[in-house]
Amino acid sequence: MSGKNLAERIEQQEREFRLYSDAIALFASIRAYFQNYQFTVHVEPTVRTGPEARQLVPDLLVKTIAGWTVIEHKGSLPRSRKRLEAELGDISKYAQTTTFNNSAFNPQVVLLCPRKLADDIIAQKKSGLQLPNVISYTSPMERVCTLGLEEGELTDVYLKDIFARNSGRVNMDTDITERYKYKFIRREPPIPYTTHFIWAFINLSKDAFQKEVVVEYDKLIQMMNDFCPPWCAEARQLSEGRLKKAVSFLKRLGWVKFDADTKRLTADTSRGTKVGRLEEYLCEKFVKQSEEIPTKQLERKSPEQLVGMKRLEEYFPKQS
Repeated sequence: MSGKNLAERIEQQEREFRLYSDAIALFASIRAYFQNYQFTVHVEPTVRTGPEARQLVPDLLVKTIAGWTVIEHKGSLPRSRKRLEAELGDISKYAQTTTFNNSAFNPQVVLLCPRKLADDIIAQKKSGLQLPNVISYTSPMERVCTLGLEEGELTDVYLKDIFARNSGRVNMDTDITERYKYKFIRREPPIPYTTHFIWAFINLSKDAFQKEVVVEYDKLIQMMNDFCPPWCAEARQLSEGRLKKAVSFLKRLGWVKFDADTKRLTADTSRGTKVGRLEEYLCEKFVKQSEEIPTKQLERKSPEQLVGMKRLEEYFPKQS
């Protein structure tokens, strides 16, 4: 892999880390803000749509006295017109009879995306691009995040009134206690993101001058889920699968050892203290290790076994 391609993939991994983190801060802040108006906000609930009762998971489901709103978040969208239309069309699947908690309704549908992305897709309306209602937010997430109604007209009079009273812009406090209770959403997190959180949690659990921490694997899952309550009853924030991937990465870094017999992790907490920004270090190491693993696997394959195997680029598709 060329140095340029490697740098691009590291940058993309860092971007995915930030997008995932921003999505959580955004969902927590929106929920807290709308709850001030006595709205009910569900994060990633399971709903059923259409005559076939297809099971779907919207990012946010907002209920006011006037009705229901589905909000789908997109931190990025494809540049290809065909793929863009497909993604926007996918959002419209919620614009039909939907059931949740024994209530049936026809929700209004809103696309939630960064302001620059909103500007880019709205500019394509002239060429016939069909858009849902669009609410933008300022990105990257800072102490105050501004929501803006950029496209469409909200049918829910209560939501509409919030934006109307603020000239189409709503300033939202993001530095809230609730934000720090939530670290994961249902969408699979980047492995460096999970690793960053787990490593921070392990370090918080040690004494001031303790270099080595021993923790039971199952107890670690329990402690972290106690610390981070689920958004909804049906999904824990930290699953065993997510923890397993992060621990595997930490083992490859040489930061932890795992005893399969006792199911105990031994962590060297002196590691990662002199690497600069930890999230950037983890993203870089993850991409470099991911490059090495398929290469080593290929070296052990015969030419006959290589037929039909994915190319390295397919493991790390470029963002269109």
